Amino acid sequence: MERPTMLLTALIEEILLVRSLPSAHDVATLLRRVEHEGDSFLSITLPSLCQAFELGLETGSLSASGFPSFRRAPRTTLPAFLQGLFRLVFSVDGSLKSSVDISAIADIRMILNFFKKPKDLCSDERMTQSYSKFISIERDLERYAEKCSQYDPLLRRISDILWIPLFKGVTNESFTSSHGPGATAERLSQNGRLSISRWNERSVQCFPPDLHAIPNWDWYRDLENIEFLRPRGSELPRTGSRESRDGYGAYPSEVQYVSFEDSLHNWGLRREVVIPTAVLESEEIPVRVIAVPKTKKSPRIIAIEPSHVQYMQQGVKDFLYARLEKYFLTRNSVRFTDQSVNRANAKQSSVDRSLCTLDLSDASDRVHNLLVRNIFGTSRIWPYLQSCRSTHALLPNSKTPVELQKFASMGSALCFPVEAMVFYTVVQCALHYYYRETPTVRTLMRYSKLIDVYGDDILVPTEARATVTSFLEAYGLKVNTSKSFSEGNFRESCGGDYYRGQDVTPVYMRVRIPNRRDHFDPTVAASLVSTSNQLYKLGYWKTCRLLRQWIEDWIGRTLPLSPFTGPGLYFQSYRTSSHLKWSATYQGFVQKRICLVPVKVRDVVPDNSARLIAGLGNIRGSIAPGVEPGVAFDFDRSVKRGVFKTKLRWVPALIGQALA
Repeated sequence: MERPTMLLTALIEEILLVRSLPSAHDVATLLRRVEHEGDSFLSITLPSLCQAFELGLETGSLSASGFPSFRRAPRTTLPAFLQGLFRLVFSVDGSLKSSVDISAIADIRMILNFFKKPKDLCSDERMTQSYSKFISIERDLERYAEKCSQYDPLLRRISDILWIPLFKGVTNESFTSSHGPGATAERLSQNGRLSISRWNERSVQCFPPDLHAIPNWDWYRDLENIEFLRPRGSELPRTGSRESRDGYGAYPSEVQYVSFEDSLHNWGLRREVVIPTAVLESEEIPVRVIAVPKTKKSPRIIAIEPSHVQYMQQGVKDFLYARLEKYFLTRNSVRFTDQSVNRANAKQSSVDRSLCTLDLSDASDRVHNLLVRNIFGTSRIWPYLQSCRSTHALLPNSKTPVELQKFASMGSALCFPVEAMVFYTVVQCALHYYYRETPTVRTLMRYSKLIDVYGDDILVPTEARATVTSFLEAYGLKVNTSKSFSEGNFRESCGGDYYRGQDVTPVYMRVRIPNRRDHFDPTVAASLVSTSNQLYKLGYWKTCRLLRQWIEDWIGRTLPLSPFTGPGLYFQSYRTSSHLKWSATYQGFVQKRICLVPVKVRDVVPDNSARLIAGLGNIRGSIAPGVEPGVAFDFDRSVKRGVFKTKLRWVPALIGQALA
């Protein structure tokens, strides 16, 4: 028997033993199905049963048509698998019981979702299907182009009230560009990307290179080395006169007048810009589309931005985060760093049903660029959003980039804030339409207290769900009905799942369980220890003990116990601290723990200009990612993302938050 099956068997037996329910039939079903279907039964089939279960909680009735992969129990509409637990929630006719055993709901979701989200890529067939879906969404968005671009008086009025005052006075000096920690389309290293060698021609006016690409004006000659890229599919710009740019000084070498979009002219941003002429033959670099693990059913498709585009996007993202979380019309609704508010509101709504939770399918991929223009086209932020937006994407095994209809895919620094603002604007329109209100600052302020937006996790008044859904889908967005909840007492938002005010969030096994002789991987060990600690806190102690035995056999040493949170690998315990030693240095007890240390590789900052940007920042003040002011920057090495080594260290054992 494979270890995943052994662990899930232990979990089922432990849960059913506590309730004095027989487990032999359920364990036999598990073993038989895994033998014939493999790991897909654990990671795909069982989660599909959980979806049917949650739909039953939502509608108040469990239908046998929702779980075609499972046999029904005799004379019931319940599945034969785990029927003892299902009978604690539903009657034999499938109707939801009035006195539901909420702990049984948590146990069912725990068993069915335990292996739902492994950090493994899907099969090649499912990967191909996901890339095909990426293309099909682009074609689908073309059908909504007219709707997204047409004038809507309600949308226009609300957009103007929301965004024109917020972005009043925005100029090309309002943003502090910086490099992000993620990968780049050119596959540049962390230090290698600090030397800016490319810049989009259409970005020059909104993001002048002499403000963002050099540390100060003493380095203006480095601008000669920047390759300016023209938009894909455009002709080479026509020759113009040599001019200077708002007192910043002319670029050295031959120059040329550049014509930009009318939107720049509308806001007075059109200027005589000088850029080298000999480098405009190259086109903009497309984003690189890749798949990353999400579930075994389908991967997550993201687009990796070019380094110089990501550099500009990070500046706009930081600007938007700071403005939106303080702006009086959005601070009660739109959040980017704190998920606890959404979880708290979802928990409360699972009791009073005042708010419903909406989940959007392929949320970032379905935000049409024309809808973004329709919403922000009259505010000063619009030209800056477009100047640092990538227009084409290159898929694996393809040599021809695809023109993007969407504003941005996941992977862009602007995807998260822009989609949140778009969703918030559309929901405001829906609520004003539903309550038949004329949009004013007062009404927007009132409804902002009824909306919670964190990315694609949205909470809105339950009574207005149908109207909100129709408004969202009218613009090409797609509400995932299987993950949206309004009628019952189940709510999920931002990683928190609740039923009648009680937390029913399951634990997920994120990594493959290794065998004793498998190669040691620190990140896998940290994930397994975290999973075992979550099982311990939820009271699944038999399953936790089995997993901890495997972990220690694999690592080759006993991990210490501690009731306090802290660094390193350790097993949590409510009452026991082991392997303690008194430390005169800390004047307290310490434990020897395995600590994960990032691995650094040789990565030399390429030139002196990049060194200054890394150490001191550019003219606008940005610094390299992960560098704190006053901390020396490593010019010769960088951290290898996702790779760690281990060291044994003495760490304080009785400092930290105690287990509740």
